[in-house]
Amino acid sequence: MPWLERDFHRYLPLIAWRLGYRIIELEVEHRPRQYGRSRYGLERYGRALADLWILVGRLRKQKPSDG
Repeated sequence: MPWLERDFHRYLPLIAWRLGYRIIELEVEHRPRQYGRSRYGLERYGRALADLWILVGRLRKQKPSDG
């Protein structure tokens, strides 16, 4: 199954967890933006939610061991 089509890279932790991998959280140091502006807007949030909806539907249909 093409897990990285569309913008599913946002959900790699969810995909990995569903495939049986162990997920950990690491603390990172964030720095303020030095140049340019963020390109995130309502349109990108809408697409991200649509991708999540599609991904959850696919994950529900697949058995965890199907990888």
